[in-house]
Amino acid sequence: MRSLPRLDADLLRLGPASLVFDGRARSLEFGGARVPLTQLEFELLRCLGEVNGRLLTRAQILDRVWNDRSGIRTRTVDVHVAALRKKLADVRAPLAIASVRGVGYRLDRS
Repeated sequence: MRSLPRLDADLLRLGPASLVFDGRARSLEFGGARVPLTQLEFELLRCLGEVNGRLLTRAQILDRVWNDRSGIRTRTVDVHVAALRKKLADVRAPLAIASVRGVGYRLDRS
């Protein structure tokens, strides 16, 4: 997998040049459209983007995004992934969150 080119500490390119993850604004921009993200969606996308397309288990995602997973079920990850997928699809971003059945998720760039 190719590494993701960093713009600076707060900006991360995900895939094509027109897809930019902005940490300061907590948003994703694609083709001039800003995709507002919730705090958890932002952290989830950052988590998946930083591992360069490698698979993360639901437990790993819970550890990285929720930090304290006491009382949080792995199904929570599925719910937030579904919401983030919808937002990516709404702007037709060339980025997809792939499921590995029974294991976890990885970020795929088209």
